[in-house]
Amino acid sequence: MNNLIYQQLSQSILSVILITTAALNASSVRASNDLSFIDKITHRSAESDASPVNAIFHGELVEDPCVVSTESETQDIEFGQREKTFFYIHSDNPVTTPIAFNLVLKECDLTLGKKVKVSLIGDDDSEDPGYLRIKGQAEGVAIGLASTQDGTVVEMPINTGITYFLHDQSDNILTFQAYLKGNPKRIEKRTIVEGDFTAIAEFQLEYD
Repeated sequence: MNNLIYQQLSQSILSVILITTAALNASSVRASNDLSFIDKITHRSAESDASPVNAIFHGELVEDPCVVSTESETQDIEFGQREKTFFYIHSDNPVTTPIAFNLVLKECDLTLGKKVKVSLIGDDDSEDPGYLRIKGQAEGVAIGLASTQDGTVVEMPINTGITYFLHDQSDNILTFQAYLKGNPKRIEKRTIVEGDFTAIAEFQLEYD
Protein backbone atom coordinates (compact mmCIF):
# COMPACT_ATOMS: atom_id res chain seq x y z
CA MET A 1 0.00 0.00 0.00
CA ASN A 2 2.89 2.40 0.81
CA ASN A 3 4.39 1.75 -2.65
CA LEU A 4 1.06 2.55 -4.29
CA ILE A 5 0.75 5.85 -2.45
CA TYR A 6 4.36 6.73 -3.34
CA GLN A 7 3.73 6.04 -7.02
CA GLN A 8 0.64 8.22 -7.04
CA LEU A 9 2.56 11.07 -5.44
CA SER A 10 5.44 10.67 -7.86
CA GLN A 11 3.16 10.74 -10.90
CA SER A 12 1.36 13.87 -9.74
CA ILE A 13 4.60 15.73 -9.08
CA LEU A 14 6.04 14.61 -12.42
CA SER A 15 2.93 15.86 -14.21
CA VAL A 16 3.26 19.31 -12.66
CA ILE A 17 6.95 19.48 -13.57
CA LEU A 18 6.25 18.55 -17.20
CA ILE A 19 3.53 21.16 -17.49
CA THR A 20 5.72 23.87 -16.00
CA THR A 21 8.64 22.99 -18.26
CA ALA A 22 6.44 22.98 -21.32
CA ALA A 23 5.04 26.40 -20.46
CA LEU A 24 8.52 27.86 -19.96
CA ASN A 25 9.75 26.42 -23.26
CA ALA A 26 6.65 27.65 -25.05
CA SER A 27 7.26 31.23 -24.00
CA SER A 28 10.81 31.18 -25.35
CA VAL A 29 10.13 29.35 -28.63
CA ARG A 30 6.64 30.54 -29.63
CA ALA A 31 6.03 34.25 -29.80
CA SER A 32 2.65 33.90 -31.49
CA ASN A 33 -0.64 33.16 -29.73
CA ASP A 34 -0.87 29.39 -30.16
CA LEU A 35 -4.16 28.80 -28.36
CA SER A 36 -4.28 25.10 -29.20
CA PHE A 37 -0.95 24.57 -27.44
CA ILE A 38 -2.12 26.52 -24.38
CA ASP A 39 -5.39 24.58 -24.40
CA LYS A 40 -3.43 21.33 -24.25
CA ILE A 41 -1.46 22.55 -21.26
CA THR A 42 -4.62 23.74 -19.50
CA HIS A 43 -6.35 20.46 -20.23
CA ARG A 44 -3.46 18.42 -18.82
CA SER A 45 -3.36 20.62 -15.70
CA ALA A 46 -7.09 20.14 -15.15
CA GLU A 47 -6.70 16.37 -15.49
CA SER A 48 -3.93 16.41 -12.90
CA ASP A 49 -6.01 18.50 -10.49
CA ALA A 50 -8.96 16.15 -10.94
CA SER A 51 -6.96 13.14 -9.68
CA PRO A 52 -6.54 13.62 -5.91
CA VAL A 53 -3.81 11.77 -4.02
CA ASN A 54 -5.23 9.91 -1.05
CA ALA A 55 -3.48 9.05 2.22
CA ILE A 56 -4.82 5.76 3.53
CA PHE A 57 -4.25 4.79 7.17
CA HIS A 58 -4.67 1.38 8.74
CA GLY A 59 -4.60 0.18 12.35
CA GLU A 60 -6.11 -2.15 14.87
CA LEU A 61 -7.27 -1.71 18.46
CA VAL A 62 -6.52 -4.68 20.68
CA GLU A 63 -6.94 -5.61 24.32
CA ASP A 64 -4.10 -5.05 26.78
CA PRO A 65 -2.19 -8.30 27.36
CA CYS A 66 -2.34 -7.82 31.15
CA VAL A 67 -4.74 -6.51 33.77
CA VAL A 68 -3.36 -4.00 36.29
CA SER A 69 -4.24 -5.12 39.81
CA THR A 70 -6.56 -2.87 41.78
CA GLU A 71 -3.99 -2.23 44.51
CA SER A 72 -1.52 -0.97 41.89
CA GLU A 73 -3.81 1.59 40.29
CA THR A 74 -3.18 4.31 42.88
CA GLN A 75 -0.20 4.17 45.22
CA ASP A 76 0.69 6.59 47.98
CA ILE A 77 4.42 6.64 48.73
CA GLU A 78 5.01 8.27 52.11
CA PHE A 79 8.50 9.64 52.80
CA GLY A 80 7.56 10.97 56.23
CA GLN A 81 9.54 13.73 57.91
CA ARG A 82 13.13 14.28 56.80
CA GLU A 83 15.52 16.82 58.26
CA LYS A 84 17.20 18.99 55.67
CA THR A 85 20.49 18.74 57.60
CA PHE A 86 20.58 15.06 56.55
CA PHE A 87 21.52 16.15 53.03
CA TYR A 88 24.23 18.51 54.30
CA ILE A 89 25.77 15.80 56.47
CA HIS A 90 25.66 13.22 53.66
CA SER A 91 26.73 15.61 50.91
CA ASP A 92 28.90 12.92 49.29
CA ASN A 93 25.79 10.78 48.67
CA PRO A 94 22.73 12.92 49.50
CA VAL A 95 20.02 10.29 49.07
CA THR A 96 17.58 8.78 51.55
CA THR A 97 16.88 5.08 52.07
CA PRO A 98 14.78 3.86 49.10
CA ILE A 99 11.13 2.93 49.57
CA ALA A 100 9.96 -0.05 47.50
CA PHE A 101 6.62 -0.24 45.71
CA ASN A 102 5.16 -2.69 43.21
CA LEU A 103 3.17 -2.70 40.00
CA VAL A 104 1.27 -6.00 39.73
CA LEU A 105 0.12 -7.23 36.32
CA LYS A 106 -2.35 -10.12 36.29
CA GLU A 107 -3.83 -12.54 33.76
CA CYS A 108 -1.23 -11.77 31.11
CA ASP A 109 -1.91 -13.18 27.64
CA LEU A 110 1.48 -13.66 25.99
CA THR A 111 -0.11 -14.03 22.56
CA LEU A 112 -0.81 -10.28 22.75
CA GLY A 113 2.58 -9.26 24.16
CA LYS A 114 5.63 -10.87 25.74
CA LYS A 115 7.32 -7.69 26.99
CA VAL A 116 6.20 -4.49 28.63
CA LYS A 117 8.03 -1.18 28.71
CA VAL A 118 7.16 0.67 31.91
CA SER A 119 7.70 4.42 32.19
CA LEU A 120 6.92 6.80 35.03
CA ILE A 121 5.66 10.03 33.50
CA GLY A 122 5.91 13.25 35.47
CA ASP A 123 7.52 16.69 35.75
CA ASP A 124 11.27 16.67 35.23
CA ASP A 125 13.18 18.61 37.89
CA SER A 126 14.89 21.64 36.36
CA GLU A 127 17.77 21.60 38.85
CA ASP A 128 18.26 17.82 38.72
CA PRO A 129 17.22 16.52 35.28
CA GLY A 130 16.01 12.93 35.33
CA TYR A 131 14.46 13.29 38.78
CA LEU A 132 10.80 13.90 39.60
CA ARG A 133 10.09 17.50 40.57
CA ILE A 134 8.35 18.14 43.88
CA LYS A 135 5.66 20.77 44.49
CA GLY A 136 4.94 22.60 47.72
CA GLN A 137 6.91 24.60 50.27
CA ALA A 138 10.05 22.45 50.25
CA GLU A 139 12.84 23.21 47.77
CA GLY A 140 16.20 21.75 46.88
CA VAL A 141 15.33 18.06 46.75
CA ALA A 142 13.83 15.84 44.06
CA ILE A 143 12.56 12.26 43.87
CA GLY A 144 14.73 9.58 42.34
CA LEU A 145 13.29 6.39 40.87
CA ALA A 146 14.80 2.98 40.24
CA SER A 147 13.76 -0.44 38.97
CA THR A 148 14.63 -3.77 40.58
CA GLN A 149 15.03 -6.84 38.36
CA ASP A 150 16.51 -10.11 39.62
CA GLY A 151 18.06 -8.32 42.56
CA THR A 152 19.72 -5.67 40.40
CA VAL A 153 18.78 -2.03 40.93
CA VAL A 154 18.72 0.11 37.79
CA GLU A 155 18.24 3.87 37.87
CA MET A 156 15.04 4.93 36.12
CA PRO A 157 15.06 8.59 35.04
CA ILE A 158 11.63 10.17 34.92
CA ASN A 159 9.87 9.87 31.54
CA THR A 160 12.10 7.00 30.39
CA GLY A 161 11.21 3.33 30.24
CA ILE A 162 12.44 0.00 31.58
CA THR A 163 11.55 -3.21 29.72
CA TYR A 164 10.32 -6.32 31.55
CA PHE A 165 9.72 -9.79 30.14
CA LEU A 166 6.29 -11.16 31.06
CA HIS A 167 5.24 -14.65 32.13
CA ASP A 168 1.74 -16.06 32.26
CA GLN A 169 2.00 -18.67 35.02
CA SER A 170 1.44 -16.22 37.87
CA ASP A 171 1.20 -12.52 38.66
CA ASN A 172 3.93 -10.33 37.21
CA ILE A 173 5.23 -8.26 40.12
CA LEU A 174 7.34 -5.34 38.93
CA THR A 175 9.31 -3.72 41.74
CA PHE A 176 10.42 -0.10 41.89
CA GLN A 177 12.12 2.19 44.39
CA ALA A 178 11.70 5.85 45.26
CA TYR A 179 14.06 8.05 47.26
CA LEU A 180 14.79 11.70 47.98
CA LYS A 181 17.92 13.31 46.56
CA GLY A 182 19.40 16.62 47.61
CA ASN A 183 20.56 18.98 44.91
CA PRO A 184 24.38 19.37 45.03
CA LYS A 185 24.33 23.14 44.40
CA ARG A 186 21.69 23.66 47.08
CA ILE A 187 23.74 21.56 49.49
CA GLU A 188 26.90 23.53 48.74
CA LYS A 189 25.10 26.84 49.34
CA ARG A 190 23.00 25.36 52.16
CA THR A 191 19.81 26.68 50.57
CA ILE A 192 17.52 23.66 50.92
CA VAL A 193 14.12 24.91 52.10
CA GLU A 194 12.02 22.91 54.56
CA GLY A 195 8.27 22.38 54.18
CA ASP A 196 5.62 20.03 52.86
CA PHE A 197 5.85 18.62 49.36
CA THR A 198 4.00 16.33 46.98
CA ALA A 199 4.71 14.85 43.56
CA ILE A 200 2.68 12.83 41.08
CA ALA A 201 3.91 10.36 38.47
CA GLU A 202 1.83 8.17 36.19
CA PHE A 203 2.64 4.67 34.99
CA GLN A 204 2.75 4.27 31.22
CA LEU A 205 2.73 0.70 29.85
CA GLU A 206 3.75 -0.21 26.30
CA TYR A 207 3.41 -3.87 25.36
CA ASP A 208 5.36 -5.61 22.65
